[in-house]
Amino acid sequence: MRRVFHIVERGSVFESVNERYIDAINRFAEFAKKHRIKVVMVPPPYRAVNRAYSLESLRSVYETCRRRCHIAVLSDPGNYLFENNQYFEGDFHLGALGREERTDRLIRDLSNYLRTCNDEPSAIGSCNRSIVIDQL
Repeated sequence: MRRVFHIVERGSVFESVNERYIDAINRFAEFAKKHRIKVVMVPPPYRAVNRAYSLESLRSVYETCRRRCHIAVLSDPGNYLFENNQYFEGDFHLGALGREERTDRLIRDLSNYLRTCNDEPSAIGSCNRSIVIDQL
């Protein structure tokens, strides 16, 4: 049976991460490593109140990525939950206050990561090079 990765709701939970997604991320990470580029993953903004998914299901997807993908996952998706009044329209379009808050969180996560990886170079390259951010 093939598992599907969408980050699209099916009922009340997310589907799990499929092998094609993991393979694609890992191939990209290997390509980036050859060019001394570090690939990291950060969560997009999620609505704090949403019946389509639970925080537990989001965490499960990100935990799978931490275990199986050869990239750093910088934050828990719970750190990127925003209230409905912080959105402009749709699920991923933050308004001015939401954008400022997300930018601050992203700067914090990247700063923490860069401090950590400069102490210990990782297996896929030096953090002193470019960073590519992939949002799930």
